[in-house]
Amino acid sequence: MKKERFRLSEEQSWTAYGFGLLAAVLFFSLGVMSLSEVGFTWDSSENLLTGQHYVRFFQTGDEQWLDFDQWNEIYLNAGSEQPLLYNRAFNAPFR
Repeated sequence: MKKERFRLSEEQSWTAYGFGLLAAVLFFSLGVMSLSEVGFTWDSSENLLTGQHYVRFFQTGDEQWLDFDQWNEIYLNAGSEQPLLYNRAFNAPFR
């Protein structure tokens, strides 16, 4: 015995498509409208400094920018001259 496949009618298909599109547009627009209210989160600083290192690597091609152990030593020894966004999570193992 052959099983019947479930199929939506053409009208139901367009209704489902319209609902999905409406939900996606609504989600996107609410996200854009709330961007100004987000601000920094607890891990933004380490991500920004790490991102800055990646950008400099792509700009120059110098792999020294990706040696986070070396930069961590430089930043630790800098004392009060540490970068504004430096914290101990900069040298996390998942970088």
